[in-house]
Amino acid sequence: GSWNVSYLVRTHGLPLQQAGAIAGLAGGTGAIFGTLFAGWLCKRLTVRDAAWQLRVPAIGLIVSLVVGVVYCLLPAGTKVPWVASLSLAFSFFAPWWTAQTFTAIANLVAPAERALASSLMVLAFTLLGGGLGPVFTGTLSDVLAPHLGVDALRQALAVTVGASAIPAILYFIAAPRYRAAVA
Repeated sequence: GSWNVSYLVRTHGLPLQQAGAIAGLAGGTGAIFGTLFAGWLCKRLTVRDAAWQLRVPAIGLIVSLVVGVVYCLLPAGTKVPWVASLSLAFSFFAPWWTAQTFTAIANLVAPAERALASSLMVLAFTLLGGGLGPVFTGTLSDVLAPHLGVDALRQALAVTVGASAIPAILYFIAAPRYRAAVA
């Protein structure tokens, strides 16, 4: 997200104001509705099987990975409606993990430990995702720039988005264990 406006300006030649509007409106709208939908979906599915508490985030990560890589690798100058639609779709699926993960943590720890467990999760994703993620993407873009030129940022973003496969796989692996732990 930190690099989205730069990507839209550099790769698709959008003016800064238009890139900011697309990133802000598509990102915000998608995240709001995606978070609400994922919560609704998870609530309906976990009634049948508690493992959905972790499967829903995994599915969101996988779909956002596919959409995000397609978005990052769009040909330069792709028409704005396509760019905005894919940005919206990515933003819809990407946050499916957040609320469900907080709930899973709350279900796994004793009530007296919930605040600490949630705080540690916020600390981890703030430091890793919000802190190191943009730095990693920028550094990778700089490393790739001599070889790829203006395409370096789009490739770095695709790699960063592709890293979502790791937590998605871990969510799928943990789902049966989670079911057993909360049963």
